[in-house]
Amino acid sequence: VLIDNHQPEVLENLGLGWEALHNLNPGLVYTSITPYGRTGPRAKAKAGEMIINHAGALANVLPARSVDIDSPPVKLGGFQAAYHSAITAALTTVAVAANRSKTAGGRLIDISQQEVIVATVTPNINSNRYHESTWCRVPDRPPAMGRMQTKDGYIMFGAADDHHFRAFREYAGKPDWLAGDEWDDREYRTFHLMDIAPQMDAWMLQHEKEELHQNLAKKGIPLGPINSAKDVMENRQYAARNYFVEVDHPEAGKWIYPGWAYKMPACPPEISRSAPLLGQHNGEVGQEISAINVSAPVSPPPEKTPRPRLPLDGVRVLDFSWVYAGPYAGMVLGQLGAEIIKIEGHKRSDLTRRSVVWPLPEPAPRLLPPNQGLAYNTLNQNKKSLTLDLSKPEGAELARKLAAISDVALDNMRPGAMPKLGLGYEDLKKVKPDIISITLSSRGYNGPETDYLGFATIHQAIGGLAYISGHPDGHPTHGAGGDADIMNSLLTAFAAVAALHHRDRTGEGQFIDISQCESVTSLIGEFILEYQMTGKIPERIGNAHPYYAPYSVYRCWGVDRWLALEIHTDEEFIILADLIGHPELARDPRFADMASRKKNEKELDAVIDAWTSQRDRDWMVNEMSKAGLASAPSRNGRDIFSDRHLRARDVFVKINHPEIGELEMFAAPFKISDIDIPVSCAPLLGQHNEYVLGELLHLFPGEIAELQDREIIMKTGRCSRPLTR
Repeated sequence: VLIDNHQPEVLENLGLGWEALHNLNPGLVYTSITPYGRTGPRAKAKAGEMIINHAGALANVLPARSVDIDSPPVKLGGFQAAYHSAITAALTTVAVAANRSKTAGGRLIDISQQEVIVATVTPNINSNRYHESTWCRVPDRPPAMGRMQTKDGYIMFGAADDHHFRAFREYAGKPDWLAGDEWDDREYRTFHLMDIAPQMDAWMLQHEKEELHQNLAKKGIPLGPINSAKDVMENRQYAARNYFVEVDHPEAGKWIYPGWAYKMPACPPEISRSAPLLGQHNGEVGQEISAINVSAPVSPPPEKTPRPRLPLDGVRVLDFSWVYAGPYAGMVLGQLGAEIIKIEGHKRSDLTRRSVVWPLPEPAPRLLPPNQGLAYNTLNQNKKSLTLDLSKPEGAELARKLAAISDVALDNMRPGAMPKLGLGYEDLKKVKPDIISITLSSRGYNGPETDYLGFATIHQAIGGLAYISGHPDGHPTHGAGGDADIMNSLLTAFAAVAALHHRDRTGEGQFIDISQCESVTSLIGEFILEYQMTGKIPERIGNAHPYYAPYSVYRCWGVDRWLALEIHTDEEFIILADLIGHPELARDPRFADMASRKKNEKELDAVIDAWTSQRDRDWMVNEMSKAGLASAPSRNGRDIFSDRHLRARDVFVKINHPEIGELEMFAAPFKISDIDIPVSCAPLLGQHNEYVLGELLHLFPGEIAELQDREIIMKTGRCSRPLTR
């Protein structure tokens, strides 16, 4: 395996490009991580962390719960674009490297960081386009959930489903403004939450965040405190799960580091050595290299070269998950070649199937039919749908029979839910000893908070990311709503691929326990170390960089149009100064070098902002890119669909939905050379009941009809109605 994050020409100019190395070693897996991918109009464009957040549209909807559009959109804290891209690269690299017999040798893996970040907001983008919902960091109406301020800080409140909000009303004592039972209806709440936003805000300010967290979570309400690095290190759930690990570095010393969000008992991850010193292993590696005799192999005749297949071809996954985290993992495994069977109840189907949409032009929310939620259709492509009432013994028994002929079972239920249905790991192992069972829960499968519920924004709060995201003078912010779920899904798919590789070598299955909160903390490790080393809690810095300047987002001509710009060297600043018509800035002692520019950043930003605010965004980005500067629009959903670079890279794929019609969806956030990634429409509810029960489990038509009559499975034809658009 070779992993590289330079522009392609860097290694190519050294004779180390993909073609040269593939000829030398046909089994090599060459993973390339670049800002915009190896092909397309922007293949050679520069971009760092902040620009990728904005180029990929994630930053454009932040800070969440903004009250106006006067402040610029802001990136997530830390280096989330880099980490998300690294997880995607690890997933695809292991999938191909462990299955070279299927992929016909090594492959070039092309990871575009922009496409990875776009993947985190594809449900938002598609809903914005096809449901005409609003795309903006300012909510349409005053919100009464999400980030809420308490007496001593903030919580992330997510009483989304009816039973969640009913429990909150009871805890609050059903005050006059929450007295009516109509509040237990999700469609009513969507329309009327704005009416009680002031009362909700006032009520929260009367309580402390940990008081609310513990009391409401014990009642089954999804929420969590917005934790600082200090809070994260003192998290009792993390302590109970032995999440943190101690690493002794020869120069940095002994410190506590974030561990792994996945517990894999059959092949546990470990830290075999600390981060290396510069050149520390030159001698060791040099000895290994000197013993290698390199010669170019003779290529086999073309007719004997097997046709490459997808790396997970022949693998079957049972997907019991719903909403975002979990379903996207199943979809990615399907994109890598696995057969994915989505199992859900027809009486209480996936929450994203039954979406409530409230577009800005309409006076009341619109409840969608069960097959037409765009989030559902975005996150469940390449799957088959089986409806089973798992609360009935016959339904659970059918699921166990299906597990007996499957490789992986995936769920994101509360810990203990699957064992209660007779579908826990111990139950499945009886029918398939080498099965891999993966559960993706909020806090993990043990510890004092194991039963607490959460969604993506709550995991970002507890994990420490929300605290460091946002403007320095503003509130902390969560992400776009589902970006943490997409990250957790990629991590889950990685764990599944690693476990399948372990099983192929040893014949051993296992139970994998993933904590979605811990995975968020694993991506802010440098802030955990910073707190320990300095004793200071890392705070929000918005779009800024600790060292570089200018490095910000600037207003452009028009309404809510912004340009992201990064300057990494003095030479680049000279080019920028000429471009904006102020060459004297490069000679000004306040801005002559990076340290001076950082010290006088506000004054410099004001000069740049005065120039950008009078000009067209896309023209400026084009001019800056031609000059070799790192710049990008802060893209919204519409910008993504009109991005000529993404279109040149075939990021958009057309599918024909049987109820909605033609849709443009998003391709996988990775490309594998000479292998086509499959694309199929997300299944209708129960669409593949007869295939799964008849062809896979060999039930007779009469037996299937009896299951329908007893409502173990859904009756055919009881599905949906066409969407009027």
